[in-house]
Amino acid sequence: MKYSFLLFVPLIATEARAQIGDYDYGFTSLTTWAVSVPLGDTKRFVGSPSWTGITWAMQWNREKTATGFEFGLHDFYDQSTGTTTFGAGAATGSQFRDLLVTTAMATARWYPFGSGRGPSLGIGGGGMYAQQSYQLGIQSQLIRSGFQFAIAPEAAMAVPIFHDISAVLTARYLAPTSSDAYLGGGSRRFRFLTFSAGFAER
Repeated sequence: MKYSFLLFVPLIATEARAQIGDYDYGFTSLTTWAVSVPLGDTKRFVGSPSWTGITWAMQWNREKTATGFEFGLHDFYDQSTGTTTFGAGAATGSQFRDLLVTTAMATARWYPFGSGRGPSLGIGGGGMYAQQSYQLGIQSQLIRSGFQFAIAPEAAMAVPIFHDISAVLTARYLAPTSSDAYLGGGSRRFRFLTFSAGFAER
């Protein structure tokens, strides 16, 4: 008798599914490759786009809305040879610059034609951790890092390609708060625009 509750598990699962409604969206996992264009302080530090970015999201869908969480990794990298002017003078040599950005955000999306399909508008809010690295010639590498709060408005398009898989294209703008924990002193806001492509699976 002590295991008799197992008989009710299928009934509970059926009832929970019925509570979702008459749609079959449920949970969605989304993985994308991201290309990011530096803006503002990001562009002043690393002028080259980031080609090595990835995002992974999980969301719970309703009829025309979805809420969830998203995690991202973006690496801005540039190596060049030239002269850099500092407050105490100038130096010439090979320069290495890297900005590694990770994000963790809560997300909300609106799908006017039904959750998980067609165009959507969304916004994310959470935290951004950035690690800034700089090396000139054979000098020791300088590394600074900091945490900032950020929001990320976005527009996306989801196109079904199989019964439970959709191709997704997204444009997103990351807008963090400022921080003075980085190289060179003063306030920094590492903003960038991201274009991503990937697949969503329900």
